[in-house]
Amino acid sequence: METIQTIARHTGPRGEVVLRRRLGAGTAVEELIINGAFAMDSSEDSSERLLGDLALPSGRAWRVLVGGLGLGYTVSAILAKHVAVIDVVEIEQCLIDWAYQGFTATLAEVASDPRVRFHAADVRVVLAGL
Repeated sequence: METIQTIARHTGPRGEVVLRRRLGAGTAVEELIINGAFAMDSSEDSSERLLGDLALPSGRAWRVLVGGLGLGYTVSAILAKHVAVIDVVEIEQCLIDWAYQGFTATLAEVASDPRVRFHAADVRVVLAGL
C-alpha cells in the first residue's frame, strides 16, 4: 500500500509549493507539486542530471549559473564536476530554505556544498542584469 507524506508546504505570492514523499513497495519517492500540478519527482532524474552534464561539456568551469533548484538533481550533477562556484537562482525562497533544512538527501547535499550560492530571485531578472 502506498502512502503520501507531506514534508513541507508553502503558500506565497505565486501560489502553493508542496514537497512530499510517496512511500510504497520499499521505495521512497520525493515529489515537487506546484499549485496542485506535478512538477517533478525523484523516480526519474536522468534528464536533470543530463542537463547538469551538458552544462559542463569539458567537465570544468569556474562558475555556473543554474536557473531553478527543483529537487536539486541538476546542481548535484554539476557538483560532481570540477567547478568553483555554482550560483543557483530560485524564485521560491521556500525551496532554498528546505534545502538548508535538509528535507531530502539531494537538497541537503547541494545546500551543504560550499561551492553553491543560492539567490532568491527570478532568473530572468538576474540574466537581464548581466
